[in-house]
Amino acid sequence: MSPLNKAFVFLDIDGVILPFGSTEKGGSECVSNEADSEGFPDSCLSALSKIISITGAEIVLSSTWRVSESAMEQIITAFKTFSVKYGGPLGSIQSFKYMTNPNLHNVRQWEVMDWLAQAKAQGINVASWVALDDDDSLVKDPRFLNITSSRTVLCESSIGLTDENADSAIAILLRQNT
Repeated sequence: MSPLNKAFVFLDIDGVILPFGSTEKGGSECVSNEADSEGFPDSCLSALSKIISITGAEIVLSSTWRVSESAMEQIITAFKTFSVKYGGPLGSIQSFKYMTNPNLHNVRQWEVMDWLAQAKAQGINVASWVALDDDDSLVKDPRFLNITSSRTVLCESSIGLTDENADSAIAILLRQNT
């Protein structure tokens, strides 16, 4: 893929690389007894690293974490910690170059479509994209369903991004490049 033709991964955080579990208080906590990197399960980061490594895709932060500098720094720190332990492309991410509009808090599907329209207006050629999310609006909201449903990998929010999810995302990205 040429530098002008880019692949993108719309990345949600909660429920994707930071799985949720239910608590007695009704809150949400990451539930993982496995090794982790700054609280993010290594299995979820490994799956994300696999997608980036195989496809060369760039991340578009689509999570509400995009509105907080400290939250974004926490993600970058987790990426670096993971990369020190296991290698891979996540350690080279110094900041989020791309993110959905921090002022637009709407249906996730609409946020993704807004970013794609803005990218086109800025001359970014989006050759392929996939959304990694636990928000089912990407596959249920009728407004852009014909576009988003086939490019979305829904994660089980209590489990997060799995290796199988990563394989699906890779197939979606590679299919669009043929």
